[in-house]
Amino acid sequence: MAKQAPPEPAEETNKSWKIGVLLVIFLLAFSGILVRLFIIQIVKAGEYRALARKQYESRIELKPERGRIYDRNGHIIASTIKSVSFAVDPRLVEHPHTIALALESLTGDSASVWEHKIRTSKKSFLWLARGNIDRLSLLDTLQDAGLIKVKEPRRNYLFGNAASQIVGCTSVDNQGLSGVELALDSLLKGEAGFMIMQRDGKGNLRPSVDLPTNPASNGHSVQLTLYRYSERSPWRMEALRRV
Repeated sequence: MAKQAPPEPAEETNKSWKIGVLLVIFLLAFSGILVRLFIIQIVKAGEYRALARKQYESRIELKPERGRIYDRNGHIIASTIKSVSFAVDPRLVEHPHTIALALESLTGDSASVWEHKIRTSKKSFLWLARGNIDRLSLLDTLQDAGLIKVKEPRRNYLFGNAASQIVGCTSVDNQGLSGVELALDSLLKGEAGFMIMQRDGKGNLRPSVDLPTNPASNGHSVQLTLYRYSERSPWRMEALRRV
C-alpha cells in the first residue's frame, strides 16, 4: 500500500494563515461584545436603568386637600369635596368609538374629534372630562380597560355666590383664581405629594410598599371677619387670620 505524501510547506502555511485570520476575527468580535457590555453596564448604566423604570414604574401625584375658609362665627364658607373625573390610557383603550359617543353627549363636541384624540394620542394619560360624578355618570357605566376613574378635590362654596367677589374662586386644578382664594393661595393650597406605582404586564398600575411615597400636606384653613346681620344683609369683611 502506497504511503500518502506529506503536505507541502506552502499548504501548511496557508492553513495556519486561515486559522490566524479566524482567531483575529473571533478576538475582535469578542472584544466588541466586551466593550458593548462595558458601555451598557458601566458607562450608561444609569441611563438604561432610568429607561427600564419608565417601562414598569409610574409616578402618581397625591393632591393635597385645600384649606377651608370660615366666617367670623366659625361657619364654613368654602370647603373641599371629592369629585370624579375621567381620563384614558390610549394604549389600552378597547372601545374608542363608544367612549367618544359618551363624550359627545356630555361636552357637545363631535364624537369623531374625541375618537381622533384617543387614537392618535402618544400620551399614557389623557384627560377626558373633569367634574362632578352626577354629570359624568354616563362615562361611569362604561367598561373599558383604558378608562381611568380619578377622584379629585373640588371646591364647594356653601353660600353659593354670596360674597363671591371677596372669597373668590378656584380653577379645575384647585388653584386660586381671585379674591381670598388667590391672595392666600400659597397658604390654602398645601403641598402635593407623590407615590411610585409599578405597572404589570397588562399595563395596570399596582402599589408597592418597596417604592418611595411622599404623602401630601393639606393646606391651612383661614378665618375671616366676614359676617352678615341677617339673611338679607350684605357680607362684610374687616380682617382675616389663619386658624
